[in-house]
Amino acid sequence: MSCKVETVNITYSQNGREESVSYVAKINPHNNIPGFEEITNSLIKREAVFYSEIAPKLNSAMKNNEREELRIPRCLYVNIEESPEVIILEDLVAAGYKKANKKQGLSLNETKLVITELARFHAASIILDNEVDLGRRYPGLTPNSVTEENKEEQTILENIMKTGILLLNQLGGYDGAVRWLNDAMPRVQNMLRSCMNSCGVMKVLCHGDCLIDNICFRYDKEGIPVDVKFINFQASVLGSPALDLNYLLFSSLNGSNRIPNIEAYLALYTRVLHQVLSTSEEDQISFNHELIKKEYRSKNPYGILIGLSSVAAMVSEERDIPVVLGSDQGVEATMSMFAVEWQARQAILLKRNPALSPRLAAIADDIINYTMAPIESSMW
Repeated sequence: MSCKVETVNITYSQNGREESVSYVAKINPHNNIPGFEEITNSLIKREAVFYSEIAPKLNSAMKNNEREELRIPRCLYVNIEESPEVIILEDLVAAGYKKANKKQGLSLNETKLVITELARFHAASIILDNEVDLGRRYPGLTPNSVTEENKEEQTILENIMKTGILLLNQLGGYDGAVRWLNDAMPRVQNMLRSCMNSCGVMKVLCHGDCLIDNICFRYDKEGIPVDVKFINFQASVLGSPALDLNYLLFSSLNGSNRIPNIEAYLALYTRVLHQVLSTSEEDQISFNHELIKKEYRSKNPYGILIGLSSVAAMVSEERDIPVVLGSDQGVEATMSMFAVEWQARQAILLKRNPALSPRLAAIADDIINYTMAPIESSMW
């Protein structure tokens, strides 16, 4: 819904030989769905600014500190001045990259690559922010600090929690997690906003949509992941690094990978971050391992919401997910209809899709761990 993605194949002659090259075009679809046109316009313009202005500055910050450039697609052309708005990027598929199996979730090796690159991305933004003040230079990166109650947002969040409660009751044995969801539901909007808006000195440029669908890998002949690239920066925002970490770990890993390896992943993140920030003792102190663990834990409600909202989609076929067609009554009515149909389909999926139960149960375990237990200790 946010953009249309097309592969552009070009054939040309050079020195008497026929050559070919391909690119990826991200195009504003202008679907005229009531209430959504403004959203799609905003998202593609946001991503265009990232690729055309912010990404080059991030890479310059890395090169100035004698570090490798970030692993993101090369941008060749941007047009946001006239319709249709378009972004032309390198074709990662042609370069040998592909997405991981989201039904299985990220493997240990895939996750380590992603955590490493995420730390580099965040570190580059810290260096750049120290130079140019990203929030002032790009106000669109600043999270919305609105404090008034938003009924539409509250309804969407409540629907996520209600679906989680329905599925956990259907699964059985998770009364503690269900109790926490019921207790948190009336304040879920404030809880989410607190996670989004509070970061203190731990401010980085977050990817904002850091899940398995927005990550591409290159594998060797044995199928071992050897490189990674992030894509789709439409939701990039300034905030706590723990937002991206929670988003990634709750949406894209199964419980057998996430729960026992939390400590090790956070330790890896801290090590890589410090390697890039090696010339800044102040930043290393602000982003020390214990503070990062504490920050990750404090943002777990955000991760839990992300996990509950995405878990069924991660293990489903595309045909199982309702299509958002729009409504003359606007965004709220459209999302309400989607929520009702998707909740019903998830209840059916829980019975016939064996991959959903363990992923859902792991999130329930995380809810209980959040309310009762410290982070599991595990190191490689």
